[in-house]
Amino acid sequence: MVLEADLLLAMFTGRLRRQIYSRGHELETVRRFLTRLDDVDQRVALDELFRGEGTVEERLEQAYSSVEGDRQGFDRGPARLFADR
Repeated sequence: MVLEADLLLAMFTGRLRRQIYSRGHELETVRRFLTRLDDVDQRVALDELFRGEGTVEERLEQAYSSVEGDRQGFDRGPARLFADR
């Protein structure tokens, strides 16, 4: 859960910066984060946190695009947040 929080904070901050590092930018953490979108309450909360135009998925994808993980690490997150969906 700490890695998910790290990813979420990086995504939120990434809306203001071009690139930001997150230890949570790894495949398993991204999968757990995406599972939260299936929960109606958490989806509403993420929709409110990442306000703007477009769908919540589009806004989260945009925020995720600024996040980077360990470039030399083995388990890096997917290039796109919704790549597997």
